[in-house]
Amino acid sequence: MSSVEFGPNGSVVKDDSGGIDRIKQELAQKEHAYPDGKPRPVETFAKFARIGLMIWSAEICLQAPMLAGYYFAPHSLPEVFFNIGGNTALNVMTLSGWLLFLTAIATFIMVGRFTYRAQKNLFTVGSPIVKMAPGWTVGWYFIPIAAIWQPFLGMSQIYRGTYAAVGEAGKSTTLLAVWWGAWISLNIPDWISRVWEDSLMMTYILQLADTALGVTAALALVRILGQVAERQALLLRGGVALVFD
Repeated sequence: MSSVEFGPNGSVVKDDSGGIDRIKQELAQKEHAYPDGKPRPVETFAKFARIGLMIWSAEICLQAPMLAGYYFAPHSLPEVFFNIGGNTALNVMTLSGWLLFLTAIATFIMVGRFTYRAQKNLFTVGSPIVKMAPGWTVGWYFIPIAAIWQPFLGMSQIYRGTYAAVGEAGKSTTLLAVWWGAWISLNIPDWISRVWEDSLMMTYILQLADTALGVTAALALVRILGQVAERQALLLRGGVALVFD
């Protein structure tokens, strides 16, 4: 879009290409930046999110041998694997599933708080790369269909914007592609397994594939959070962020 000014005779006297976009960016920065103009630390959120991701990865890896025993050697497993205190609704697999769920929820909260604050920091330092509102970097995860690509765009803005803010523009986004590609592929093994519902071996192989994708996505995100947190820490000390026009 452009902003055009006309003279008295209708001739163009000024064509400010991108002027409207710059105005929109300035308004967004005023709306989403911290009022005092100072970025906030993100290291604590990144630390707990990374710990949660590594615990979650360990949990889904531990489920692989548990499932192998459940599928192929159920008679060799201890009784508590199937029931605890005679209650078949309470067993090792049930407890493992709940632990995995609770870890995922706690980790998502930390990742969400990290992405919100990291994006807000970039608006505060005047980064021209960030466009998405901080709240929507989290909110898009809950919107059907849009959740396929919008969260990736939000994290991409945070990643590229943070590197640019410390003078490292043009950072490769391969790590982001690995993270999001593995994450959105998690449902594929589940879809395929429906074709081989009667084959325990195929079901188990697909669950191993699902585990591999989950661990890949988690470890890639661990690196992303660490790299962004390390560089956003520089913004707090001053004198490092680029001066944006």
